[in-house]
Amino acid sequence: MSLSNPFRKRPSTALVTQDLVCRSSELSGTVCFFNGAAGFGLITPDRGGGDAFVHVSAINASGLTRLSRNERVRYVLRTDSRGQTCAHDLVLLDG
Repeated sequence: MSLSNPFRKRPSTALVTQDLVCRSSELSGTVCFFNGAAGFGLITPDRGGGDAFVHVSAINASGLTRLSRNERVRYVLRTDSRGQTCAHDLVLLDG
């Protein structure tokens, strides 16, 4: 006889929804600045508008070690715990 555990955690639909929204709004742009010593940089989006902040933790989480000026990237924007919008899920684009 198997009893269901009432304390078992279930996936949050809010997290799933947020991930779907992020995935559907991938952006592309060009790295306009990156300071490896300070651990942050900026990406100019192709669509125009303000530059996207990128932190070294998001770069490392994406499997990259650094970014270089003029590299083309694909990314999603997310809001961090301090309410700042930052680039995440970075992928280098060819040429």
